This record gives sequence, C-alpha cells and structure tokens, in this order.
Amino acid sequence: MDAQPATGRIGVFFRGPQPAEEVVEFLRTTYPSVPIWAMHPSADDAEALHGFVRTHALQALVIADAGPSAQMPSLREAAEAAGLPPWAVHVVEFGDAGFPSEEWNVAREHAKALCAAKVQRALASQEVPLDSLKPKALRLDAAFSRRDLLRSLAQVRYEVVPRVQAPRCKGRHGCTSCLKACPLDALAIPNGHAVIDKARCDGCGFCVKACPAGAIEYATFSPGQIDAELRGLLHPAIRLAPRIVAFVCHGTIVPARSEVLPLPLACVGMVSPGLIARAFDLGADGVAVIQGSNGCGRRHEFRQKTSELLAAQTMLRAFGIGGDRVAFLSTTQDPGNVIAPLRAFVERVHAAGSHALSGGEPVTSEVPYTQLGRLLRGIGRRTHLSPIQGVGSPLGILAVDPDRCTLCGLCAPPCPTEALTLKGDGGRIALAFEHAECVACGLCCRACPENALTLRRGLDPTRLQDTAILLEEEMARCRRCGKAFAPLKMCEKIRDLLAGSGIPRPEYVINLCPACRVAGARPSALQDQCGLEHPRTKNEPVFEFSAREGGP
Repeated sequence: MDAQPATGRIGVFFRGPQPAEEVVEFLRTTYPSVPIWAMHPSADDAEALHGFVRTHALQALVIADAGPSAQMPSLREAAEAAGLPPWAVHVVEFGDAGFPSEEWNVAREHAKALCAAKVQRALASQEVPLDSLKPKALRLDAAFSRRDLLRSLAQVRYEVVPRVQAPRCKGRHGCTSCLKACPLDALAIPNGHAVIDKARCDGCGFCVKACPAGAIEYATFSPGQIDAELRGLLHPAIRLAPRIVAFVCHGTIVPARSEVLPLPLACVGMVSPGLIARAFDLGADGVAVIQGSNGCGRRHEFRQKTSELLAAQTMLRAFGIGGDRVAFLSTTQDPGNVIAPLRAFVERVHAAGSHALSGGEPVTSEVPYTQLGRLLRGIGRRTHLSPIQGVGSPLGILAVDPDRCTLCGLCAPPCPTEALTLKGDGGRIALAFEHAECVACGLCCRACPENALTLRRGLDPTRLQDTAILLEEEMARCRRCGKAFAPLKMCEKIRDLLAGSGIPRPEYVINLCPACRVAGARPSALQDQCGLEHPRTKNEPVFEFSAREGGP
C-alpha cells in the first residue's frame, strides 16, 4: 500500500482542527513511508506548506484541508509556487462537508477514505511526457476573476491530454475504436497509427477507455491511478456502511453524504463496465455515475452511456449482484438536481444489504480493470458466474470453420489484446483463442481472407480459465532438407489454386521449402545443398523460376 511513485516522494499536508487528529494517525499508520505535516489552521499555512515541499523534495503532494478554506490563502497556489506542477497537487476538502458534530464518527471515516484515495493516487503518479502537455486557456463560457486573467497573462499554464504510443496502436490493421469514441474529432490515423490533435482535444479520456490495445496513455488519469484511488476509497480499515462509489466529472460537486465516496475522472465517459466491476470487487455496495454540466466544463453527449450502463447491469447480474446497485445521474444545469435521486439511490442500496462479493479477498491489483476478462476470471473464483448472451456481454466468443481455415495466421496480428495467437510446436501449428482477452472488436474477422471466423458477443464462464485451441494441423515439410516451413492446409490451398491456373509443377509448394525451391532452379546447387538427386528427369519439362520472379 505504500509503494513509492515513479516520480519520487510524496507528502501529505494536513490542515484541520483537533478532532481530525484521528485521521492523521490513520494516515501515518497506513502509509508509514509518507511524510505528513499536520497543523491547525493559521495565517502561516502557505509558508509552512512551501517549506514542507522544499524540505522533503516532494514531487507530489496531497493537501487535506479540514479547515475554513475560504478564510485562508490558497494552499494549492502555495504548492505550485514551491515548484510542483498543478497535476501533482491533489486536494481533499472536507471542512465544509456539512456533517453535524454528533456524527463525527461517521465523518471521520468518510475523511479517512477521501484522504487515503488521494494518497493512493499520488503514490501511483507517473511522469508527464512533454508531448502530453498543451497550453491552457481560460474558458470564455465561464465566469473568471480578474486575478485569474492576470495570472494567465503572467504565466503560461499547461494541461495534460492523452497521447498515443505508436508501436502498440492497431490502426495499421484497421482499428478505429478511438476515432469512433472521440466526441471532438480530435483523432486521425494518417500513417498507420492514431494521432491526437492537441488543439482539439480537451482531455475527456473517452479514447483511453475505447482503445482495446491500451495504446493511448493518459498520465494524470491512467488506469493504474484510477484503480489506486479506488482502492484508497474502499480501504478495508475504513468503517462505512454502505459504501457507494460516485464516479464524477472532474470539478463536479457531489452532495455531502457519508455513504457517498466521490472519485473524480477527467469525464465520466471514462467509466466502463470493468471499472464498475472493480468497484464491487473491492467492496463497494453501490456505484453512481454522476455526469457533470458546468462543473465538467464539457458539453459532450452521452449517447453511449445508457447502453454501457445496461451492459454493466447485465454483467453484475451474471455474478449475483442486482443491476439496481448501479445508477446514472446527471446534474444538468443545477448540482442540486441530483440530491433527491442520489438520496433515493443510497436508501435503495442500504436496504439491499450485502451482495455476492461482500467480504473476501479482491482480485490482485496486478490485474487492471481495463482487462475485464481477467478481472471476471478472478471474480469467478469467488462467486458463481452465469453465462451472458448477446450485446449485454463485454466479451466475445470466436469460432472457426475448419473447412475454410488454412491457418495462414493473418487473423492473429490485428488482435489488439492478443486473444488470438498462432502457435507452432515442431511439426504442428495451432490457432489459439483466449476468451478472457477477447473484446469482440472484430478485427480478426476482417483480416481473414477465407471468411473462416465467426464472432459473437457472449460470456462463457467455463472458457475464462483456459486457452482454447480452435484448430490444429500439421506443417508441410520439405522433402529435401526436412524443414517444417508452412501450414500444410495453406500449402494445399495454394497448390490447388496454382493447378487451376495451369502453372506447371504446383506440387513444389508442398514438397519444397522456399530455400530449396530457389536452389531448385540450379540443379548443381540444389544437389550440393541437400545432398540429394535433383527431381527432374530428361523427359520432364524444365520450369525455371526465381525468388524475384515469384515462382511457386
């Protein structure tokens, strides 16, 4: 729980009244390697924070503000003045959460969860590449102060946007998942891999969720950071019941409720069935997806959220959790509009009690929620999984027609998750399929020249644990050198095509490897190389060919 971040040390600057000392003690016990500075609110907060960052050479900071922040200097500005970039400063504000004094025990546990979440997120922080930064401009459709205007003129500020790791991108194989997901048309595939137009991109993160190959990196909202923050919110030592995780658009204000644990994302469009499943795996009793409006700063349409919510509910029912434990709420133009439906949702979850994944050991953190099949495989070891058929399934099931497939292997390279692989062992070759890795993208079917593959959406729990061999055949062996050089079925198919075209001696495709075919154009060379007699006789027609001419 206290692994160091990739960027260096992190620290916690805790500012709060006397009762908050129990929260500080929890943090010190849970994260013993993290330096913590705790102080009561005073006029010297900013100066103390500046010294704390400098003394410990911090590269990431969590500010836990449990005091009257409106009357104090901005601690975030003090952290940035000490040399920390904005994305390395994580702020938790719970001083004005609205909990009555008699409910401090509940408020204390709520504060522990919020602080642990930000510490976990900071511990999972990573370097921000320069090509992920773009200058940040003031929003002209929102109110801003004269101070904000002067600061923007005096100092260029940057924001982080996703970037593409070209070697992992499957754009060269026809994958366009990120292009379809982007609401701003900020992606293109000009040279075989996706490219992000930073001027258009506003960092919503839709493409990160959509990319099946994991080729799009988002330094400040990576799956590892989101998973770490989720683990902090649902830390087993925190005593809250029920625990409802609220995925919200960054900047959206969530009504104060002790049961509701907000986890801000770049935009709730990043929420996936896998992320929802991870929340329940870690002990959440319910999940609320709260779309922001003015707080989000984006006017994206959420046409896909309804179908994704239905898919998540179907998936939850498959492992014994009612679909009514997930809610999709919108603040529209007034954050107050979400108060009543959120209260009703909390009461519904509270009345439902525990669920199939309550208690028990969650799936290891080494399995990211983006790899939903592996996550479901781990969940399947804890509880019974029911099959899912149709569009409600997040996975795919692949079948092959053995009469059509030649095991040419063209279907395997496009697979973004390596669910489909071609394996060779000595004299045999096999097409292997891993159901847990398949995201039903269909790239393999488009690549198959024989139309031998059939893909359907479905979840088959019996197939999650093992890799299936869809088809296995012998390899063709060279009669000269004995080398296994190609699938026998593919060679037979090519031989028949050549024979139908009237090309002489098509059996060379099966009988000789490419090296021996080339050497066959020179009898003495072939005899020297293989130590065998040349197959031609004086009565056979001479068919000269070379590798350059593309002979059989």
